[in-house]
Amino acid sequence: MSYQPDHNERIKVALYIKQIVGGRQTVILANLPTVMSLWKKVRIRHGGDSIRTNSATRISAKQRNASYIRVNRVNGTLQVIQLVQYGRLEKILVCPLSNNTQWLGLAGKTLLLALIKPCQTGGRDATKEETHYSRNLASIITDLRNVKGVVGRVESRGEWTIIDCRNSFAKPAFDGAGYITDESEAA
Repeated sequence: MSYQPDHNERIKVALYIKQIVGGRQTVILANLPTVMSLWKKVRIRHGGDSIRTNSATRISAKQRNASYIRVNRVNGTLQVIQLVQYGRLEKILVCPLSNNTQWLGLAGKTLLLALIKPCQTGGRDATKEETHYSRNLASIITDLRNVKGVVGRVESRGEWTIIDCRNSFAKPAFDGAGYITDESEAA
């Protein structure tokens, strides 16, 4: 689907590209394509999650909201710091760049960009500790490859808890009490 990003979205794309190639934001903005493709869903390779953008998600009894995601980003140039964020995937933009030399190593390439509305979690990792949020931050653009998968959420008393099952921290455990199992039937 062809899509014309609004001015704020184009500025966010320009800021993201500026972090990669440097240069002046106004020059980058002037050379960005005015029309980009818009994807509404994507599947992570090798058996990964199917993720839908917020606009593609219909709330129904048969479909879960698959627009809340885990994002791993690298921050810093001298000291690399891995940041874990959670947020709602708003849009996936397909941004083809021209062969213009200003794009340096990105010249002639197509960027797959995720527009995300991050949850304010204080940088907590839900695979290691309970992670709650009650509000979202301003939207950001990042490379779609930074999206690592779908996460779940549970609301209680105006606060959301993130369920990220990438690790053993949030795995359910059942002791079988009150349930009939094959072993107990055989006894």
